[in-house]
Amino acid sequence: MTWTPWSSASRARWAARPSPQPPAQPAEPAPAYVYLASQGASFVTAEILNATGGTPLP
Repeated sequence: MTWTPWSSASRARWAARPSPQPPAQPAEPAPAYVYLASQGASFVTAEILNATGGTPLP
């Protein structure tokens, strides 16, 4: 989840759900986007780039 401006109703719904971490700021996933747009990623196919902020996936 990336931070974006939202209404107070949306904020209340989001605050009511359990969350282990606050939402990411736009600058946090930016390195993943830069990598995907780089020449170095031209040989990467059919892979999932997990930008989880360090949270391990099951």
